[in-house]
Amino acid sequence: MRASEPFLELEAGKNVSRHLQTSFTASRKALTNCTQPGLFALTFDDAPTDNFERMLDVLKEHHVPATLFVIGDKLRDPESVALLKRAEKEGHLIENHSWDHPHLSKLSDDEIRHEIERTEQIFHEQLGHGSRFMRAPYGDVGNLIPIAAEYKLTVVECCERAPPVAAKVRPPPPTTSAATPATSATSAASATTTATPILVAWVASWHEGGKPKFENFYVSEHGFHKAKVLAEEHRLEMERSGRASVRKPAEHQSGVRGVNYMQRNHAWRAEWQEAGEKKGKTFSVKELGFEKAKQMAIAHRRAMESRHYTFVGKGSSRAARRR
Repeated sequence: MRASEPFLELEAGKNVSRHLQTSFTASRKALTNCTQPGLFALTFDDAPTDNFERMLDVLKEHHVPATLFVIGDKLRDPESVALLKRAEKEGHLIENHSWDHPHLSKLSDDEIRHEIERTEQIFHEQLGHGSRFMRAPYGDVGNLIPIAAEYKLTVVECCERAPPVAAKVRPPPPTTSAATPATSATSAASATTTATPILVAWVASWHEGGKPKFENFYVSEHGFHKAKVLAEEHRLEMERSGRASVRKPAEHQSGVRGVNYMQRNHAWRAEWQEAGEKKGKTFSVKELGFEKAKQMAIAHRRAMESRHYTFVGKGSSRAARRR
């Protein structure tokens, strides 16, 4: 296992090193395939997360190398830097996942460059090197590919993306155990899922206090379908409790469904449905202040939820419903 190689892949439970491309020059196309059928690159996004040390222990125990796409902002935390240095020492690769995890399609070209440059700068400061690969947050590539090439970075996409509630995991073929995938199970894929061939789980993920959190529900313990249901229920419970949001909110995002900022009125608004009719209450920023108005809107929305009325806010594909 050599950390100098761009991707280290897994075949039938064995460590096999292969290059995703024959040269290290930046590609004008996003990489989605390995060079040899039957192999895949095991990758993790948003590292390091809460269970990162445990994940490293498991990977080390089974001699499984991985590529970790890291949010640059996390490298301001000394504890995170120490964990990533350990990961590198154990043969894992640390690559660029933007500075603060935005949707790149919503950014200008210069803003994308800023995301890259800030992350590369802190990589050099804290880890002593830059990156050769980059993955777009949310898989939202936008105009990243040609811009990344300016910095000699190759964009790596993925074939497996997590749906909104839990990480997507394929059940193993009938003749194959979860710990040892058949070489034909995937045809040279770059898998971005927290389920590994060694430790298969459904993962409930959310943001709490602005930091990413997750909880694993292991298939070996619960069974494939029950683990999925438990992960979904846990994520929804985190939202209903008010502790968590689906993703880290921007300044004008509440992180709570049904609570939105009204730019024109300079107010936060809580929305819900009652007996099939859309309802809402507005909290003025001018009268209450920005943060207090937001928190009051969230509290009001939670109160409506306690009465078992919900309204799914914009940005969700779900229909409004009464629980």
